[in-house]
Amino acid sequence: MISVIFPVYKNEEMLLKNLEHIHEMDCVEQITIVYDGYVPEGNFEIGVHGFVKVKQIRNHPDVPWGISRARNLGAMNSDCDWLLFLDVDHTLKESYDISNLEHTSVYKFKRLSKEHPEWPAGSLLMHRTAWQKVGGYDERFDGHYGYEDLYMLWILQKHYFNIRESDMELIVLNGGQCKVLDRDSSVNEILFNRLTNG
Repeated sequence: MISVIFPVYKNEEMLLKNLEHIHEMDCVEQITIVYDGYVPEGNFEIGVHGFVKVKQIRNHPDVPWGISRARNLGAMNSDCDWLLFLDVDHTLKESYDISNLEHTSVYKFKRLSKEHPEWPAGSLLMHRTAWQKVGGYDERFDGHYGYEDLYMLWILQKHYFNIRESDMELIVLNGGQCKVLDRDSSVNEILFNRLTNG
């Protein structure tokens, strides 16, 4: 069965919409939410308790944009052998047959979005042993924005895992209209280039 891992940063409305869609799927045993560097306001966490498959984890509130750390915390605190890392605005179109998945493969999924049809690097399904073999997401990317997902794909391929294009499709809950987050990715781009060209 699959543990779905969501790093969340102040996007509770989108998360609740996602939970309503994904919670009843047969392939999903557990949903692990990691609050990435902030504390949710009001009664939001109480509302999440209505979803029985959900486990909530807090990242340290003083570490901004710790998405690699958040994903790793989610993986460490998940109980299933298969880990599905998703951004909070992406969800499964439908339940998924995992009986034919290969432990030596990592699966990526196509978006059902005309505006952004490419394969998002932030959405990966892998066996726990693959995540462990590469040491999880590289936390050197934390504190800045971007490229941690591309580096994860690169390091997985370097360790000879097959990257497969799954027939599982993802719905983009915001319709593909990505927010302009005004985050500078240049620091992580330099780090990515240094790590992959060295």
